Amino acid sequence: MLFHEKLSLLKEAIAATSSALARSSGLDASCVCRYLGAKHKPPRYGKTVAYLASGAAKLAENGDRVGELRKLVGAHREEVLHDAVARWLNADDSSLREKKRPEPQASLRGRKKKQRAGTAQKFSLLMEAFKTSNAAVARYVNVDSSSISRYRSGRRGMGTDDPILRDVCRYFAFLCRSHGIPKELSEELRVPADEAADEEYITAKLFEWFRESGSAAPTRLLLQGIDSAEPRGLSPNEKNGKDAQAEGVKFTEEIFRGADGVYSAFLKFTETILAAKEPADIRVCASDFSWFARSPRFRGGWTALMREILSRGHRIKVIHDLNLDADEMFCAASSWIPLYISGQVEPYYLTRPNRSLFSEYIGAAEGLCSMRFSCFKGKEEEVTAFFSKSPDKAAFVSEQFGNLLACAKPLVKTYGIDDLKELHRDIEDKRSAPGGDVVKFMHRLSPESMPEHLARRIFDRAAASEDERDELMKYYRARRKAFMSSLSEVSVIEVYPEYSAADIEAGRVGIHTPWTLGDRELRYTPEEFREHMRAVGLLAQERSNYRCVTNADFPFRNIDIVSKEGGATYVIKNEAPLVAFSFLHSYMNYVIDRYLRRYLS
Repeated sequence: MLFHEKLSLLKEAIAATSSALARSSGLDASCVCRYLGAKHKPPRYGKTVAYLASGAAKLAENGDRVGELRKLVGAHREEVLHDAVARWLNADDSSLREKKRPEPQASLRGRKKKQRAGTAQKFSLLMEAFKTSNAAVARYVNVDSSSISRYRSGRRGMGTDDPILRDVCRYFAFLCRSHGIPKELSEELRVPADEAADEEYITAKLFEWFRESGSAAPTRLLLQGIDSAEPRGLSPNEKNGKDAQAEGVKFTEEIFRGADGVYSAFLKFTETILAAKEPADIRVCASDFSWFARSPRFRGGWTALMREILSRGHRIKVIHDLNLDADEMFCAASSWIPLYISGQVEPYYLTRPNRSLFSEYIGAAEGLCSMRFSCFKGKEEEVTAFFSKSPDKAAFVSEQFGNLLACAKPLVKTYGIDDLKELHRDIEDKRSAPGGDVVKFMHRLSPESMPEHLARRIFDRAAASEDERDELMKYYRARRKAFMSSLSEVSVIEVYPEYSAADIEAGRVGIHTPWTLGDRELRYTPEEFREHMRAVGLLAQERSNYRCVTNADFPFRNIDIVSKEGGATYVIKNEAPLVAFSFLHSYMNYVIDRYLRRYLS
């Protein structure tokens, strides 16, 4: 029986789809489809077959199909299930491509000193300890799978000063928190198993472990001698930052130096756009400029100016470089999230992360002006910005932006009022999927956690008509069913503002309602609010995986956030025009989830 025929029988035995088998195996769904269609075959005794066997065994155990699978593969009485599946798939009749049988792996502590010396060997050992795939790591650190393969084999250096090493350490620290620390890794890192939940600590320990290899990548002498270089004197025109006329040549760029100069250039850039009579298309690309984004002067002024630009009908396309520090990524995201929900911003992220030595920013308004600045990372006081009103320069910058856009993917998926059903379906699919916890930040109490008799009483009192009451009950039952179903799969934490006694007694506490009600808001009476809180407390006692938290320092005013740990983040606006979006980048989901958890204490 050929390999693709065996794979088809395997799917039937465990009653799984191709996508489910691919997810469980850590492979791309297109690979499994090619194997089923006999368009491609993995090597015999290769890791792909081992991943498929492990994934099938996991699905069989979760779906109570172990007996059917053991019967199909002819497993011996004492044989481990995934070993039996791998033996059956690797049999001679599968006609797989021949590959030399790998030598059995020794334990981490038993490796020779020479083998333990390099980061490549340690990286490979980590992946084998967690049984993760190149594709899974590549998705997390935002590089191509082939790059991970080269890092593992040592064909490409991954030095201790390489930014990707930090991302790799964060990924395996995340796995330690989710799945625990494998025994051999715990011995190697000298970390007790009960420390697995401390993600920052594990990240630091892993990074220190990699540094012990002493395999830092060479700097290729790029900066050698820079301290002894002679500075070039500035002309009076450059010092003043004014348009200059020299030997009959007109310079149309203004030059600004230092952080204050950058802000002045940015003001000129935005003022030129705001003075335009017609809406323009604006292109922005930024890489590693958190020092600028965190400046109080920048944050307040930038946000106000960008909102004013959007209110004039201008549209913005922005490319983010997400291969950055988590703190910087969240700082950038917190600045841009309020703009994403306007619907006038199209965010993208680079699939080929920028690993230059510079912090960079470019912006261009088509036919109007352009701005750019850059500096060495860590040398922000030496930043130089350039501003130009030349349409030709703006067109050139826009053309370069277009070339960069070919290496980028959309960062968010947007939902409008007409996509309400799709939004709820996507949220429920992600929320009920096995895996990490769900955290919900909501500015109003959700009816999902209240009993039906209380919901009916509230809607009978507050609904404007019978049709509205019926619509609210239909909404409540659908959300309640999905909510209770998800509690059988994952843990759910709901975070609400801490309401004052005065607000409760005055009946100012609102109820979360569907978008279809528009601007109308339903509110609790004091008795209804207390009964709902008692129901929430009872639910928390009955379900150990449910928790409700109130926070006096609630971070969001007009948006709700639903976050699935490392899997999805949905941001829902609650003011007109109603809109929502979800992040399409797994590392960004992880960063948002990490920062939301700061408010759970």
